[in-house]
Amino acid sequence: GIKADGKYKTVNDMYLIWKETKAGVRNSTKANYYYSYEHYIQEDFGSRRIVNVTKSDIKRLYNKLIDKSGLSISTVENINNVLRQVFEVAVDDNIIRNNVVNGVLGKCKKERQYERTERTALTEEEQALFLSFLRDTPKFRYWYPFFVIGFGTGCRIGELAALCWKNVDIENRQIT
Repeated sequence: GIKADGKYKTVNDMYLIWKETKAGVRNSTKANYYYSYEHYIQEDFGSRRIVNVTKSDIKRLYNKLIDKSGLSISTVENINNVLRQVFEVAVDDNIIRNNVVNGVLGKCKKERQYERTERTALTEEEQALFLSFLRDTPKFRYWYPFFVIGFGTGCRIGELAALCWKNVDIENRQIT
């Protein structure tokens, strides 16, 4: 059931198909995906024929990105997310039998004994100290309203950055 004409498709060819068909994600997420692929994969690794890529090729790529290029695991996680989806398109289109990207990053993390540190929110006391620092320090005073709204609403940074004054009703304490 594998398509014979697929043997000439490169990883970049499949990326373009994935890019055309990717839907259901925010524009900022797409931009992050595109940057990750186009900056770290496209030029070198992307020119490989997808049918010839093995798990060990993916592992060598990740090791190179981490050890030689100095990328963080979280950046490689973003790259892995895109590559996994690109290879899944090739599986779905019967160009390859299985997705060689699956499971590789987990092995790289395990070999490096990588464990993501759990993030914890600031306590109310820590928030108050931080806000008073911003308010009382002329160099950082500009950021005070940004963080007051962020702490008070739970908005993400991207949501705060996109916020316009026309969307803020101070009198009724509402953001639309």
